[in-house]
Amino acid sequence: MPVDEFPVAVNAPVDVGDPEGHVAPRAAVDADMAALEAGRVGEISAGGDDKVLPDGSPPPSAADPVTDYQPCARPGHRAPHLWLDSSRTVSTLDLFTGKFILLTSARGNWHPAVTAASDSGIPVQLTELRPPAWAESYGVEPAGAVLVRPDGYVAARWPSAPPSARSAVADVLATILSPG
Repeated sequence: MPVDEFPVAVNAPVDVGDPEGHVAPRAAVDADMAALEAGRVGEISAGGDDKVLPDGSPPPSAADPVTDYQPCARPGHRAPHLWLDSSRTVSTLDLFTGKFILLTSARGNWHPAVTAASDSGIPVQLTELRPPAWAESYGVEPAGAVLVRPDGYVAARWPSAPPSARSAVADVLATILSPG
C-alpha cells in the first residue's frame, strides 16, 4: 500500500521546548536520550507518576485488573492499539518507535508546540490521525492531543486544546524529563 493511502500524516521529528524557559534541564534530556539510544527505555519510565501528567481521569475498571486488559489513553497507561488503515497493516503501536509522539487530529493547533524551541534537543514527532475512532479510543475531542513517551506509555492527554499548546507540551516534557 502506498504511503499516501494511510490515513495518517507523519512529519519529520523536530525539537520541542519553549522559548520562555520551559525546557527540561540539559543533563536530564541527555541522560534520557542516551538511555533511549542504548535501548534502556525503562530508565525513562522508572519513576512512575512523576513521568506523566495526570489528567484527573479515573483508572479503568476491570473485574480483575491483572488479567482483564482495559485499553485507555489515561496518562501512565500503555497507549491503546488502533488500526490506522482498512487492511489492518498499520496501527498506532507502529508509531511508537523510540521518540515522543504527539497524536492529534488538529495539526494546526499543535504544530507550534512541536516547533517552538528546536534548541531543546527533545525529538517529538507530530502525527495527525484522521480516523474518527482514534479520538474516541484516546478520550479526546478533535482539537485535543495525546503525548506518548518513547516507551509507548501516555505521558499526557489534553481532551481539548489548551489555551497554549506550546506551554502545555513544554511543561509536560520538562516535568517528565527532570531528574528525580
